[in-house]
Parts: sequence; structure tokens; C-alpha cells
Amino acid sequence: MEDRPRHLTRRELRQEELLPRSGDPECGATVIFSGTVRRANQGRTVSSIDYEAEERLADAALSQIFEEMERTAGGPGVLIHRLGRVPVGEASIFISASSAHRDQAFRAVRDAIEAVKVRVPIWKKEHYEDGSSEWLDGKPLQSAPQSEKEIQT
Repeated sequence: MEDRPRHLTRRELRQEELLPRSGDPECGATVIFSGTVRRANQGRTVSSIDYEAEERLADAALSQIFEEMERTAGGPGVLIHRLGRVPVGEASIFISASSAHRDQAFRAVRDAIEAVKVRVPIWKKEHYEDGSSEWLDGKPLQSAPQSEKEIQT
């Protein structure tokens, strides 16, 4: 586990660096999700997004989500979110999960990205081609599930 990246970084997320940490020869499936900054949002042309966080709280929430993801998948994974300015086309988040079977791996990655959206204090400020910028409305933060049953539903 020591060679895994922290859950927050200000460096560019390079798949070629993260992919070797994603798989396991004991697993028959590895699912990878890379969330990238898209060019258009709500009819506006985006040039980049600034991601800011309360880093201590964000890293703690990401660590908990990561543990839930590995428990669901049953194999190793990667969960890392980029902070700072991210230009269009570059990844802001990279998630992978390995499992004996594809269904578990897909479910683990899907649950992880959905949890990140509602449990991690990360804020986005979009910058537009016309030189303007705007903070985006996020989803209200939710706390982590309190029981194993809640995690599985």
C-alpha cells in the first residue's frame, strides 16, 4: 500500500503512472474511470477548472471512500483527485478497482465516484474562453454510511 498515491495531488494525473497500481494478477477484472474537464458546460465554453478543497477533510473522506471501494471490489484500487487548475481534456479524478469478477469492479468504481460527489469537500471554479469565471453549485455534502448494510445499498 505504500506505493499508492495520496488521494489528493496537485500534479497532472498520468494514466501510465496510475495503471500499474490498478491491477492484480489474482483478479479477473479491473475497471478504470478517468473524469476529465470537458469543453462545454451549460452552453458555455470552458477553458479550465480550479479545484479547491479543505484538504484534511477531503483526504479523510477520500480515504474512507477508497476503503469502501476496495472492500466492495475485493481487490486493489486507486482513488486520486487533482487540485488546482486543470485544463480542458486533462483528468481531475482517477479511480480504478480490481475484482475477481467484473460486476463487483464496475459497482465499486460507480459507488466511489458517486460518493466523491456528495461526501468530499472539493469546490469547482470554471474558467471560460471569454475570460470570465464562476464557482459551480455543488451537491450538499452527506456523511458516510454508518453501517456495513448502508455501504452495500
